[in-house]
Amino acid sequence: MGNDPQKCDPGYLMESTRQLRNRPATAAFLAALFLSTALVCAGQTSAQLESAESILRSGSVEEKREALYQLRVIGTAEAARPAVYALGDLSPTVRAEAASTCAYLSPDTAAASLVPLLDDKQTFVRKETALALGRSRAKGAVQGLLRVFEKDRKQEVRAAAATALGLIGDPAAVPALTRSFSKNRGSSKAFLRREAAGAIGRIAQSVRTGIVTDSIPESFLPSKFKTSLAIGAGDLTESDPGFRQAAKSLSALLSNPKEGGEVRRNAAFALGAIGYEAARIELSSCAVSDDTILSETCKEAVSKLGPGL
Repeated sequence: MGNDPQKCDPGYLMESTRQLRNRPATAAFLAALFLSTALVCAGQTSAQLESAESILRSGSVEEKREALYQLRVIGTAEAARPAVYALGDLSPTVRAEAASTCAYLSPDTAAASLVPLLDDKQTFVRKETALALGRSRAKGAVQGLLRVFEKDRKQEVRAAAATALGLIGDPAAVPALTRSFSKNRGSSKAFLRREAAGAIGRIAQSVRTGIVTDSIPESFLPSKFKTSLAIGAGDLTESDPGFRQAAKSLSALLSNPKEGGEVRRNAAFALGAIGYEAARIELSSCAVSDDTILSETCKEAVSKLGPGL
C-alpha cells in the first residue's frame, strides 16, 4: 500500500483530528487512525516529529494540545521526545498534557524530565506528573514521589504519588507508605490510606512475580486475565522488615470495622500479595463478608498464601 503524501502531512492529520474529535463515538476510530498512520507513514515519522517539536515551541495552546494528543496516540518513546519541550510551557494545561505524554519515555529519561515538575504550582500538573512517572515505571523518581507523598499540600497529589509508587514497584517505598497509615487518620483521609495499601500490594506483587496488575480484585476478571502468584514464592515478611511492619499495619486496617470498604479491600489485596501467612484467619473471616468485593478480594488473597500449614 503506497503512502498518500497529503494524508501523511502533519497539518492534514491535525485538521482531521479536530474534525473527528467533534463527532460523537469516534474515539476508538481516531486511535486506530493514528496507529495505522504511524505504520503507513513510517517513512515520514521524522518529519512529523519535527513538525510537532516546532508546534510545541511556538504554536498556540490549542495547537500544542493537539500535537501532544497525536504524540500520545502513537505511544512510543520516540514520539514522546518532543513533549519534553512543552514541560516548561506557560500554559498549565499544556504542561499537564506534556507530562502525560512523557510517560512513554524510557524510565530514566522520564525521571530526569518529569521530577522537576513535581514542584509545579498547579495541583493538576503535579498530579498528572506523578501518574506519568508511575506509568513510565521510573525508579529514578522514587525519592521525589516519596517527598510528594509525604509533604504535598494537596491530598489528590499525594494519592497520585502513592499510586505511582505502586506502579514502579520499588520496595524502598514500603516503609513510608506504611507510616502514612498512622499519620493519615480519619474519614477525610481514607483515600490516602486506600492508595497507600494498594501501592504496597502492587510493590509486593512486583517483588514476588515481576508483574503489577491494575485490577483489585482480579476475581471478577476472566481467568485468562488474572495474574498468578507462584505458590511457594514465600512470605515476604520473613526476609524483609519493611514488609513485616507493613503486614502488621495492613492487618490492623483489615480487622477494623470502622474502616471503609475500599481501604479494607486494598489491605486484603496487599496481605495476599505479601504472602502474609499470619493473616490467613482474618482474611478467611472477611471472605464471608456482606461486602461482595471485599469477600472476593479476601478469597483471592487467601489463594495467594498457598496451602495452609
